[in-house]
Amino acid sequence: QAGAVAIMGAFQSSVVFATTQIAEKYKTPHIVGIGVAEKITQRGFKYTFRPIATDAWHIRDEYEYLNYIQKKRGIKIKTIGILYEDTLWGQSSAAAWKRFAPEKGYSIVADLSYPHATSDVTGVISKLKAANPDVVLTVAYISDAILVTKTMKDLDFNTQAIIGMGGGHQDNAYIQALGKLTEYVSVCENWENDVKIPGVKEANENFLKRNGVEMDCVASMCYTCVYVLKDALERAASTDREKIREALTKTHLKSGEKGNIQPSSIIFGEDGQNKDARTVIAQIQNGKRRSVFPEEYAASKPIWPIPKWKDRK
Repeated sequence: QAGAVAIMGAFQSSVVFATTQIAEKYKTPHIVGIGVAEKITQRGFKYTFRPIATDAWHIRDEYEYLNYIQKKRGIKIKTIGILYEDTLWGQSSAAAWKRFAPEKGYSIVADLSYPHATSDVTGVISKLKAANPDVVLTVAYISDAILVTKTMKDLDFNTQAIIGMGGGHQDNAYIQALGKLTEYVSVCENWENDVKIPGVKEANENFLKRNGVEMDCVASMCYTCVYVLKDALERAASTDREKIREALTKTHLKSGEKGNIQPSSIIFGEDGQNKDARTVIAQIQNGKRRSVFPEEYAASKPIWPIPKWKDRK
């Protein structure tokens, strides 16, 4: 109503679900920078555009990573524990984990949710420990990610790998709050600042100089969204909302081109979802997230299985 010709945001999927509805009502292009819930781009909207991978595609790539580890290390991974907060993001992620598991050859032996921003997950982690899964896949916002990790340590819960999905596990505050407790935790995210993509090193250095911290995944996605809009504005040669929307439908930015520092091209389908979007798996090694998959972008190799709590220094 104030005259904005485009909107970018937001962090939480539940918020994006609502803001995209309003943008559709006012026929204003809405570029979704962070919210990953699959349903956001499944409502037939014409003004919603998401350059990044959906939660379901994160999960697709998590299973791809597990397949890669099995082949690379010659090991077997059969059982999965899923642990998730109970907002739209967590529920959407759980549905995708369960949908993909059978076709990917995995059995979910623990399906556990907890209230977002809860103060106690002892019971949930106790159930997870009893199920003894080979790998834990989880989604959590920052306060929950911190609490879950502390509780896993307190209850001596051990597994081959703990893989978060974006959210709290990709937040620099996670490492700052817990230090060595976060070692070896992995996260499936859209980006990491050491990936081998043209423009990443320069963007990260500039971000560090201006903000005093390195660029994280969330910042990178917002950065790319600005350039997606810039590209559309230049091609539209107008601030007319309809012309911008039309230009966005014809977006084609290759990885490393014109400010797209994500590990995929950006080409929007009819639903507004980037058809080529993919993710990166990073692992916390020596106090820093390091990209470990896919190999063509990765700066480091995964440590697998992760050491048991009692074996860590």
